[in-house]
Amino acid sequence: MLTEGDHLASEVTLFWNDIVHDVAQRRGVNATKQKQGYYTNLDGRYTYGFDAQLQYRLREWFTDASVSMVRGKHKGSLRDSTGEDEYWYENPPLNAKLGIGHQLTDTVQLGWQGQYWDEQDRVPDEPSLHTANVASDAYFFQNLYGEWKPSNDLVLRATIVNLTDQYYTPYLSAGVPAAGRDIRINATMRF
Repeated sequence: MLTEGDHLASEVTLFWNDIVHDVAQRRGVNATKQKQGYYTNLDGRYTYGFDAQLQYRLREWFTDASVSMVRGKHKGSLRDSTGEDEYWYENPPLNAKLGIGHQLTDTVQLGWQGQYWDEQDRVPDEPSLHTANVASDAYFFQNLYGEWKPSNDLVLRATIVNLTDQYYTPYLSAGVPAAGRDIRINATMRF
């Protein structure tokens, strides 16, 4: 692409989903006050968004980047049968990832990855006990990983997730903070 021996790959996906007869669980006081039960058959739901990925390799160096966004609304209200369309609360916020790595030898590689998640503010105005949908702030954390492949049948990996021990509350976690720094070591053997 830019010089001899480099490689570039990319993929962009755009989507629109129109769901008919959305069966959903009602929430809030109107679910029982209107005697409509906890489940309802709304007119539908629509979601739309995009996903873009880019991968580049130049000799022993490699990088990848991606960005993804999903939005959507229920056609109707989960709280009031006569209410306005409501956000599809389970959709993830905008997120972006960037990684860079180096192939040290034929059997050893090291890499770094940064992950950004935007704030999740498309949640009910009055969350109830029946939902984990509460707002979450934007957050960014970093991962570090290494891989050693001494043979075709054995791969050893080590990963440090949340390298800087960032304090954050993931979306859809009911306001519960994520674990701090996490060190993972695994081995994969094929036989």
